[in-house]
Amino acid sequence: MKYMKINNRLVGVLLVITVAGGILSGIDPYFPLYLGGVRGMHSADVAVVLSFVAVIYYAIDPLTLFAISFLVGRSLEVTVELRTIVVSIYLSCFLGSFVGWQLGSAIMMYVARAPFNVVYNILGGTFHNLISAINLFFVSFSAIAIASILKHHAVAKNEASELAS
Repeated sequence: MKYMKINNRLVGVLLVITVAGGILSGIDPYFPLYLGGVRGMHSADVAVVLSFVAVIYYAIDPLTLFAISFLVGRSLEVTVELRTIVVSIYLSCFLGSFVGWQLGSAIMMYVARAPFNVVYNILGGTFHNLISAINLFFVSFSAIAIASILKHHAVAKNEASELAS
């Protein structure tokens, strides 16, 4: 029986980032209810807080994910390990986003005193994170591919300069 390999370093790094983004994504549906209903904030103040959370979310998910994937991708051989890298990225993006969304959603349902529906939480999280994982996959894979192309371009340039000398 042949098992699919995964890159543990890549999975570990991406899991941390996608769990953080998943938590912020999971609190999103119930956060306005918590701020307005439980904490008694005015709608203008709720909008300011939600804007701040959105900025943090977009800094974590696409920007940090791209930067970290680029740094990790410099040490990967994409042409040799393509299947392993693709599986590792998608697995970590889906699992991290799913677990983070479940945590964020469960916490916000509890603090907002909203009814907790396990089936909705699992199904909603699954469908939401299938799409989210595809987006995160393309961000991460693009960064790794760019790092690989730049690495191979630098090696080719060095070899050409050595031959010219």
